[in-house]
Amino acid sequence: MCYIIRMDYVKNIYRTIHENPELGFSEHQTAALIQDELRKNHIDFNVVEGTGVVGLIDKGAKKTVLLRADMDALPIQEKTNLSYSSKNENMHACGHDAHVAMLLGASANFVNNKDLESNVKLVFQPGEEGHSGGARIVRTGVMENPTVNAAHAIHVWPEFETGTVGLKSGVLGVVVGHFNGKVKTSGGHVAETEPAMNPVHIVIDIASRIKSLNDPKKNRVQVSQIQSGNPKQCNILDQICTVSGDVRAFSVEDLENTMEQILGIFADYGKGKSIETFCEYKIYRDYPPVINDPKLHNFVRSLAVKSLKVHDIKKPYLIGEDFSNYTKNNSPLYMSLLGCSSRSKVGNNALHTPTFTVDENALEHGVRLHQDFVVNYR
Repeated sequence: MCYIIRMDYVKNIYRTIHENPELGFSEHQTAALIQDELRKNHIDFNVVEGTGVVGLIDKGAKKTVLLRADMDALPIQEKTNLSYSSKNENMHACGHDAHVAMLLGASANFVNNKDLESNVKLVFQPGEEGHSGGARIVRTGVMENPTVNAAHAIHVWPEFETGTVGLKSGVLGVVVGHFNGKVKTSGGHVAETEPAMNPVHIVIDIASRIKSLNDPKKNRVQVSQIQSGNPKQCNILDQICTVSGDVRAFSVEDLENTMEQILGIFADYGKGKSIETFCEYKIYRDYPPVINDPKLHNFVRSLAVKSLKVHDIKKPYLIGEDFSNYTKNNSPLYMSLLGCSSRSKVGNNALHTPTFTVDENALEHGVRLHQDFVVNYR
């Protein structure tokens, strides 16, 4: 079936949301806009978790496809100078405004398609940016009634030029954790304190050992903060030096093992005379690794090559993404990374920065990819 993609409609939705960014689970204006558009397109929906919107196009089919778009912004002051820049102190610096616009643009063509062989669930998800939105939405039962057989999401990706899509089978993203540690000694004047009792030196040694835990096949470990003392009193050693860091791994098991090794490193130094150590960690279990289903990979690739340049991704990205939650009931999922940078901006257009922009020409490609996924899924 040949679809007419209303790009004026999609761009208007995109710009409206971009101008009015809202943080996780505060997306009231965005949710209201989505509900209005679903009503106009005669799509039934439910509101879940306050600002989440779940539309359903029930064709009475045996299979159901879920399409997901996240919708929250970040607490970043925009510096793009776009005519439709943010009107408040927040910013859509991760492209969620584009995700919503593309999904609304695609959904408008599903209702009257009599040849559609699947039901379609449209999930507009709040709180992806650190608020466990995916896990919370899945716990509302979105994967049932009717049961979801496959899920697809698009994330705009500035590493790729518009007209390109990045595809990968298997692990695409990682699970993330943070650790916070502390070393305490007697402290004192630098002229009197033995070097071995300097908490900063001890933390530097600990950081070096933590760095050695890096394994390209399993994880990425980074010490990101070391703090101690008063910068105006450089001849005084504080009693305490704190250290924090980030661990990203390709499986929850690998992350747990790495974190336990970090605890062991702190414990070893805590055995020293007059040295106290402490360390704790947190694993963001609501953000398990995104694992693209191999069969869906072949399916999506067969669709994409018809209109897009395909970039075959070789290694997982060290990003956390809660789309991974939509594998409940072992239903397969797939996330496509849609190029969104004009040729002049490739390599200089990073996500989560005040200058991030989406090339609006990319929106049409996302709409088409969503539509092709639903229409051709069997």
